[in-house]
Amino acid sequence: MQDAVANPWAAKARALDRYRWLQLRERHGLLGSALRFAREALGDWWFGVRAKRRLGSSIATEPCDFLMLQSAPKVIAFQRKKLLIEGLRGRGHSLVETALQAPKTILRKRLLKSPPHPVPTRYFGIAAYAEWLAEHHQPRILLNDRNGSLYAPFLRLALNARGSLLVHLAHATTVESSRRLGMNDYDYYFLFGQSSLEALQARALRFGSSTAVPAGSHMIDSTYDLPPADPSLRTLLILGVGPDKEKEAGYQATYVLLRDWVSVHPEYQVLVKAHPRSDVPFWRQAAAKLPNLRVLPKESTLADALAQASLVVNIMSNAVIEAALARRPILYVNAGDDVDIFSQQRFLGNRVSSLEQLSSALERMAGDYAGAVERADRFAEYHLAQGSKGLSNCLTLLEQLLAGQGCEGSELSESLACEAGLRGMQQRNGMEGSCFERAYVINLDHRQDRWLQTVKSLQAVGIVAERFPAVDVARLKADGDQPSQVLREFLARVDGAGASDAAEHKLMATWACMRSHLAVIRTAKARGLDSVLILEDDCDFEPYSHAVLKRVAKQLCGRSWQMLYLGGTLKKGSQCVELSENLMSVSRVRLAHAYMVHCSLYDRILEEAPASGLPLDWYYSERLQADVKVCMIKPDLAYQRLFDISDIEQVERRPKLKTRRAIKRWFATLRYGRD
Repeated sequence: MQDAVANPWAAKARALDRYRWLQLRERHGLLGSALRFAREALGDWWFGVRAKRRLGSSIATEPCDFLMLQSAPKVIAFQRKKLLIEGLRGRGHSLVETALQAPKTILRKRLLKSPPHPVPTRYFGIAAYAEWLAEHHQPRILLNDRNGSLYAPFLRLALNARGSLLVHLAHATTVESSRRLGMNDYDYYFLFGQSSLEALQARALRFGSSTAVPAGSHMIDSTYDLPPADPSLRTLLILGVGPDKEKEAGYQATYVLLRDWVSVHPEYQVLVKAHPRSDVPFWRQAAAKLPNLRVLPKESTLADALAQASLVVNIMSNAVIEAALARRPILYVNAGDDVDIFSQQRFLGNRVSSLEQLSSALERMAGDYAGAVERADRFAEYHLAQGSKGLSNCLTLLEQLLAGQGCEGSELSESLACEAGLRGMQQRNGMEGSCFERAYVINLDHRQDRWLQTVKSLQAVGIVAERFPAVDVARLKADGDQPSQVLREFLARVDGAGASDAAEHKLMATWACMRSHLAVIRTAKARGLDSVLILEDDCDFEPYSHAVLKRVAKQLCGRSWQMLYLGGTLKKGSQCVELSENLMSVSRVRLAHAYMVHCSLYDRILEEAPASGLPLDWYYSERLQADVKVCMIKPDLAYQRLFDISDIEQVERRPKLKTRRAIKRWFATLRYGRD
């Protein structure tokens, strides 16, 4: 701490080393990370060595109110910030637009000023260029464009020393998994909306701290404030994907699916809005053969395209947010296996992946066009604060900052939570090597036998957990808390059973189970927990659980996650991708006897689960997991206790001989031991 105060520049450099190492470890093994780290360090060091010899002798100053720092000179030509720049200048503020230069240009033009404190040679060139920018332009506010820029931490130091601010302008939602979005060292971080904030909060690896402000999009004005279209127009707009994605099998299959549908539905006029970097050869060939298909010219703006359409098909494009803002009903069509990063299924309905589903979805939309518009509105509100007033709101907030008034937002703290952070967390748990902040066991008051069994099982693997009183059926009846008719019909359909005492018991027990889990999540939220481990009282653990959990704690470092299962059943059609030795990225996990929830999901689960009409584990697997980051530990650590009667099903669980599973458990015991 004293070193950081005495020389914040050197402290920042050391922290960057750690951050960059953790970034590499997210994707590579130890050796691969070490080699890449060494290669990057050598390149940075050589830049620093040359920078020390090329310091500027004198620096002319050009003070301004705002410095718009683009990510590269070529980006200026795209004019993405045109509306914001014109707005600030139109309000009488001086603004200079420039871009980060390449190291060769920096050295050749001597765009370097020695930092006020010693900096390791590796970061000297980066720090000296940041100091030069602050000295030359002397902006009161620097508007940063580049995600993940290593210049940002040093720019903030140089600006703050002069009483100036660093504001980062998001140029899209931050829901993507790009590693660059881990950079968070700004005074203010202007985000598009709530989805962006939740995505950043869910990141395990964040460098620096900032005040995150849901400012809206500075690229959107009243152009997108369109009235709802006429449903009888029957004009469908397809939003194309980028040229890189167009080469992938899943997107090609989606294009084929849409083309085949267009060919048999001449009653629809279909427009294609290409991605700015794509020439859409697939759609141009199709348009030459299909009279009801047209590729819009490149000069046609997105707003113009939306004004012509009554329906929008999105595959995986950021433009879906503008489409929702323009009050156009949206269909999510994707024949690939992408994660729904925009939460389209949450707001707009299930993903369409076949001709039959597409036709059915369009029929439903035609029958409830107003409802589809309403869903698009909710989707837009989630992603875009201020809606079509995003530009004017950003201008107002920037003027507030210029006047020294500040602006409200959420504190987004640094998260480099590996060794030190995890040690603190482990001490709070009373469990060395853990990866959760607190654990609760849901237990009915009259089932003390189960609680004692669970305590014994937890002690054997070194987990400390609190008992959480479960909601029982009698309490539900006393409170008049009845399950929905939709849930009743769902269970009757799944179980194939009519009205009976057993069916009624299962319905009420299922509802009580959900209420118990939600009560734990509500408690975790009230206590400000970053994450919570939820266990049911019929949960037992494998003898190697402690050893595996210690490994998982390290493997989670720098990795974004929102749910983590210690055991469960992967249903048919689930995705399963290996992330590390003991972690898999999964979807469609059933059972909820042992799982962790990140704080970024608390509000969503509390709002959606009771209204879903599904049992809790079905809601998780069929709705929630469609667009959140779900991990599962391998090998499975937790299972439901055998020879125990389920409170919901009212049947005894008996062992089933599964050879493959038995072999896996045997090998896991040999590998990890019994500790």
